[in-house]
Amino acid sequence: MRAGLLYDLGLRDYGEVRSFQLKLVEERINDRIPDTLILVEHTPVFTIGKHGGHENILTVTNIPIYEVERGGKVTFHGPGQLVAYFIFKVTDVHAFSRTILNAASDLIKHFGFDAYIRKGYPGVWVGEEKIASIGLAVRKWVTFHGIAVNINVDLRYFDMIEPCGIKWVRMTSLKKLLGRDLDMGFARRVFLEKLEKRLKIRFSSESVRHTSRGKILSPPPGSGEGKGSWNPKPEEVNYVRD
Repeated sequence: MRAGLLYDLGLRDYGEVRSFQLKLVEERINDRIPDTLILVEHTPVFTIGKHGGHENILTVTNIPIYEVERGGKVTFHGPGQLVAYFIFKVTDVHAFSRTILNAASDLIKHFGFDAYIRKGYPGVWVGEEKIASIGLAVRKWVTFHGIAVNINVDLRYFDMIEPCGIKWVRMTSLKKLLGRDLDMGFARRVFLEKLEKRLKIRFSSESVRHTSRGKILSPPPGSGEGKGSWNPKPEEVNYVRD
């Protein structure tokens, strides 16, 4: 089984992690790092994908808003939501997206709920409610952005937006389904196990980069200290939602 690189970042500002992703994309394009996974929770933020707009945000707040490269429309990230970003070199982006969705479904099923992928509506669903949202971007066959799974997140934030641009959608979480909080560390471990199995990759303990909150993320192995970061242009990025 091939080896991958994992960054387990804890709670982080969205902008900081997005900038870090873009650096990793350049490293992966040039084969200076292996396929890389970031696991993180974010401080509250709304993000608008390629196909969305500010009209999908229904409430005026002081929550930061980012317009980003991924596919899809608008979503919310916040504490208690498990976010996984994939800096992977792939040959079939849609198959890769489906693999990620299956791993997220496996996570929900682990806790006894019948999760499924709903045709025509990207993400993972339980009954008539959505529990995970996906949006990827691709540059030179390297993916970035990823999937967000609602564990303990405050669902009231989703009432401020049209999640994924779907007017009728209702969001759910494992906390809502279980009727109790779930340990985020345990949820991360289970999700990592499901991802490793689906992606046929192993994140060994030596490859895990833990970074404590408040510190600047260090460059990945092999990165050039003096190199400028990639600032993506629209023509350089493909957009995928599934």
